[in-house]
Amino acid sequence: MSMQIDTAKLGMFRNVQFGNDNAIANLSGSKTSLVHNNEVSGNFFGKMFRAKATEAQNNAARTELLKTLGQAFGLSGMTESDGTTRFSEGFIKKLEDILGRDVLKTGDFKIKPDGTVSSGRPLTQRRINAIVNKAVLFSPGTYNFADYKMKLDYVKSRLSAMPNENAKSVADKFEKVEKMMNFVKDEVPRLIDDNPEYELSDGKRGEPFALRKFENGIPRKKELVSLTMVNEYVSERIGMPFHLAENIIDGKAYGARLSDVEDPKTQIPAYFERVMTSYATTAIDLFIECEKRGKLEEFFTAITSFAICTEAKTAALIDFKLTALPMDSDGPVATHNNDQPLHECIGREMTAMVEKDQNLTDSDDFKDFAAQIKKNLVGTIRPITEPYQTPNGIKFRPVLDGEGKPVVRAITEEDIDRLGQACIDASNGL
Repeated sequence: MSMQIDTAKLGMFRNVQFGNDNAIANLSGSKTSLVHNNEVSGNFFGKMFRAKATEAQNNAARTELLKTLGQAFGLSGMTESDGTTRFSEGFIKKLEDILGRDVLKTGDFKIKPDGTVSSGRPLTQRRINAIVNKAVLFSPGTYNFADYKMKLDYVKSRLSAMPNENAKSVADKFEKVEKMMNFVKDEVPRLIDDNPEYELSDGKRGEPFALRKFENGIPRKKELVSLTMVNEYVSERIGMPFHLAENIIDGKAYGARLSDVEDPKTQIPAYFERVMTSYATTAIDLFIECEKRGKLEEFFTAITSFAICTEAKTAALIDFKLTALPMDSDGPVATHNNDQPLHECIGREMTAMVEKDQNLTDSDDFKDFAAQIKKNLVGTIRPITEPYQTPNGIKFRPVLDGEGKPVVRAITEEDIDRLGQACIDASNGL
C-alpha cells in the first residue's frame, strides 16, 4: 500500500515557482524558505567554478528536502546532532520505494557513509516539483482541494486514454467526484444561512434558517423547513443520493428531523463536507493505487457496483480495499480512510485482527488489541471522537475545537487508550 502523506509538512517545497525550471533553489538565511540562486543549472562556467561555499548551500537545500519528505511520510531513520542531519540507508531505501529511483534520483544526493548529503549539485525547480508532485499524487493524504484536484486531473487523464466502455462508466463517477469537490469548496460554507425574513414587520416570524440554493446560476435563499429539502437539493446538484436525516446525528436510531438538529448552520454543511470528501479521497486514492498494482478492472467493478447512498458507496470501496489490496500478512489490513472517525478506524482494525487470528474472536479486553492498533494508527491523521453513554448503549461523537469544528489531527496512544475499550463495549451492546 502507498504511504500516507501529510502534505502540510512539505511547506516551502510546494509549488516552487522561480520562472525557470532550471532555476536553482537554496535555503534562505533563516532556513524557513527557498530563495532563487542567480546561477542557472546547466551553466558550464557555474559548474566549473562552483565554490565550496556554493556546494555547501546546495547540500543544505538537498538535505532539507530529504528531511521534509521524511517528516511528511513519518519515516524513521533521520537523526540530527550538532546542526547536522543524517539519513540511514533504510530511510533512503524507503523513499526510493515510495517515489521511485527515477524520480528521487538518490545518486544526485550522494549520501556518505556517515549519512550526510555530499553531492554539491544544485537543486532545481524542475527536480523539486517532480519529486514533490510525485509524493502528493501517489500517496493518500488528508483532503484539501488543491492536492486532490491535481490527483483528480491525473485520474481523468488516465481514464480518457482508455477506450473501453468500463472506463467511460467509471469516468462518469469521477465527474460526480469533481462536482462534490467543487460543491464543498463553493457551496458548503454558506449552504445554510440566516433567514433574512425570520422576523417580519407583520408579526410573522417564519423559520430562522435558509437554504442557499442555486437556480439558473444565481444563489437564492429559501426558508429552511426540513432536512428533506436540503437533501433533495444537494442530491440533484451532485447527481448522487445522500442520507442526511439518517446520518447527521450519530447514534440516532431513526431519521432525524430539522428540530432535532441543534446547530443547522454548522451540522448540515459539516455532514455534506465529511461525506463528499470521504467519497472523493477514497475513490481517487483507490484508482491510483489499483493502477499501480494492476487491479484497475477490479476497481472498475467496485466503483460501479450497486450501492444506494453516497455513504454506502464509500463503504463499498473501503470493503473492496480490504479484500483486494491487503498489506503484508504480519498485521491487519488497512480498512479505513483519512476521513473516517477514529472510533470507526479502531473498530475496523479490530475486525481485521479477528479475521487473521480467530483466538481474538471472544476477547472483550482491549489490551489484546492495543499494541497492534497503536502500531497501525498512532501518527495518522483522523477526526477525533469521544464515547458517551445513551439509553441505547455507548455512542460516539466528534471532539470539537473552540470554534465548534471537528478536531482532525494526528492520533496519539492516549486517544486509542481512551476509545479502545468503549469500541469493544459498544459492539457488545453495552
